[in-house]
Amino acid sequence: MLRAIVALGFAASAAWATGRVMTDSIAVIQSVHWIPTVVALGFTVSACSCAGLLRRRRTLVALIVIAVVQAGFVLAQDWHPWRRATDSVGGGPGRLRVAHLNANWPGASSRRFAEALATVTRLAFGPDGADIVMISERGDILASANEAEMIPPNVQAIVVGRFAVISRVKVTRAKPLFDDGSVAAVLVEFEVDPRQGPMRVLLIDTPSSPGRSRIAVMDSLRGWIDRTLEGAPDLVIGDFNTPGGAASMRSIMSGLTEAFDLAGTGWGGTFPRTFPLWHIDQLWCGPRVTPCAYETIDPGIGQHRAQAAVLELSSMLTPSGVP
Repeated sequence: MLRAIVALGFAASAAWATGRVMTDSIAVIQSVHWIPTVVALGFTVSACSCAGLLRRRRTLVALIVIAVVQAGFVLAQDWHPWRRATDSVGGGPGRLRVAHLNANWPGASSRRFAEALATVTRLAFGPDGADIVMISERGDILASANEAEMIPPNVQAIVVGRFAVISRVKVTRAKPLFDDGSVAAVLVEFEVDPRQGPMRVLLIDTPSSPGRSRIAVMDSLRGWIDRTLEGAPDLVIGDFNTPGGAASMRSIMSGLTEAFDLAGTGWGGTFPRTFPLWHIDQLWCGPRVTPCAYETIDPGIGQHRAQAAVLELSSMLTPSGVP
């Protein structure tokens, strides 16, 4: 039994390493990229214990080295315990408090989602809540929030495709780019400062089909974006159904930086909500936007955790929106 656990530890580590190196670049083995590092680390630690009981010194040393490498990946990609969320409550000049949640078509639970979303934004940003809240797979959340008078009269609330936006910042444009039933994208522009160009936000929702090639999905998405979007976005937000570090994300996110990598606090997983192993809901920033704080928050309902970020906007904008 002990030998079997040791063998399982090595097998899990080999599969995990393959997933880290190849990510989702090859469709037939893309599933190994979904092996959570923390789970692989658990197998390795168990194997270490068994190797120690078997007094197999070389095997134990090899497993300890693997465990150290995996722990490094956890700290680099999944968990940032050394950062403090001191900026998470602060807006201010040149800063925006932004939240996003994939509601996964809540149906009869839309009212509860609206209430949970209000709670989430207060937890993340204090009593004033967020400046901009974006909802993917919105269901009837917006209608429920309006009926319950949760949206103040000076706040815009719009529906665009499968997304909804609730914003204190003036929305100047909301345009569906495409929706083929599985992949969807919309463009929303915000007038952060009337003297400057708009902040351009691209909201994206991709399918969760595990057998569908992520490279093919993202390449197709990139083609649609290139054909329908004029100019580069300042933010790209959504549920990408792909863990961080994926090869499929590199082309579509060229020139952008992931907010959790730069400013993430705590555990970065967003799915599943109750035990979030995967960071599939992501927020990417263009050159004009710097993330000051980023965290994921359990809304207490649904399948996904919410994203909450404080973003600093560059003042180097011209009236045309070009740096």
